[in-house]
Amino acid sequence: DKDESDMLQEKLQKVPLPIYIG
Repeated sequence: DKDESDMLQEKLQKVPLPIYIG
């Protein structure tokens, strides 16, 4: 789903922490 990917990218940009990664 591209929508989910975009949301994840936005969250990652706002929160520069390895939370979603891992």
